[in-house]
Amino acid sequence: MNKFWIIFFHTFLTKLKTKSFIVTTVITLLIIVLLANITNIIDFFNKGEEGEKIAVIDETGVLFDPFQNQLKAIDKDIQLKKFTGDKTKADKQVQNGDFDGVLVLSNNQENLPAAVYRSLTISNTSLLSSLENGLQQMKTQMAATQMNLSQEQLTKLYEPVSLKKVALEKDAKTEEELSQARGLVYVLLFVIYFAVIMYANMIAMEVATEKSSRVMEILISSVPPIKQMFAKILGVGLLGLLQLALMLGVAYFSKIGKDTPTSIVCRATAQR
Repeated sequence: MNKFWIIFFHTFLTKLKTKSFIVTTVITLLIIVLLANITNIIDFFNKGEEGEKIAVIDETGVLFDPFQNQLKAIDKDIQLKKFTGDKTKADKQVQNGDFDGVLVLSNNQENLPAAVYRSLTISNTSLLSSLENGLQQMKTQMAATQMNLSQEQLTKLYEPVSLKKVALEKDAKTEEELSQARGLVYVLLFVIYFAVIMYANMIAMEVATEKSSRVMEILISSVPPIKQMFAKILGVGLLGLLQLALMLGVAYFSKIGKDTPTSIVCRATAQR
């Protein structure tokens, strides 16, 4: 049995001291910390950045203020500026970089808001979505006013629908627990996938290089193959458990957000 523990600890310590294991572990821990704080990092780099500047040509003279109020509730970063010149002058300022785009507000045949957005490219889908949502809300409000809806009726129109979820089983999981379980399953699938590939390769390499030392060659030759195999598998397995413990520890003690995959794993593990 002493030979078993000698091979076991020799396998564990040898793999623990290798540069590849140390480098991959450090890189993995840094990635976990980065993912756990990705929102804080994004907010840090976006502090000094200004939102998109949009020049608004209001052909009606009455749509700019209500549209600006609606857009502020959707996206506060978008800056609207009332433009008094014509479309040609506004297009030139967009080409010069003074504005990110030009929005022309007008009324359609039904006297409801309509708009045309002009910019160098139309690849910014988030900006276009915000402008469209603001225009849609303003159009809905003006249509309700034309139909002589009262304020109470308008409030009921915008009131969100109530949908409650009730589980009939006593031990049924809540929505939060289901979300945690889904996140845990996805993370564990990736962990198992990489663990099978990486640790199996480590076991194979350990068996292939066992004769690099004359002392270990003599020791191994006197140990039954079954003991040798289990000692190497358990040694690499202990190394894998150590690496996973480091990952979970770093993820748990990092400043993680409530909805990050790392926090889901940590909360689910803590509850178990």
